[in-house]
Amino acid sequence: MILLKEYIKNKISELEGTKVQEKKAKSKILIQHYLKISKAELFFKDIILSSKDIKNLDRMFIQLLQNKPVQHITGVTHFYNDKFFTPPGVFIPRPETELLVDCAVEFVSTKTDTIKLSLIHISEPTRPLYISYAVFCLK
Repeated sequence: MILLKEYIKNKISELEGTKVQEKKAKSKILIQHYLKISKAELFFKDIILSSKDIKNLDRMFIQLLQNKPVQHITGVTHFYNDKFFTPPGVFIPRPETELLVDCAVEFVSTKTDTIKLSLIHISEPTRPLYISYAVFCLK
């Protein structure tokens, strides 16, 4: 058994000198996801990891060392205030694509009711964009 804070420190240290970018952020995302804890709990709660927790987290970190996207390791990604299922093989929406949703919302909000507008689903990577836009319009 080990304290979570010590485990995080050790894992970030192990990632030094590797090709993994954003080591601290990705480490914290993996741990928060696995333990289902908030950022506050991550920093302020004294959590003791069981040997099972360590074994499962170590598996996640091995995948990170293999340059597997953190979104594929956790199976989720956040896009425009929504959570999307992203197992391996699914495209991960890029953060700058959220700008397209903002532009679409702004464009549509300036149009009158007399103009019919529709969205066309072009390909699988566009799905989060259209879902996010539709959710925004329903709010």
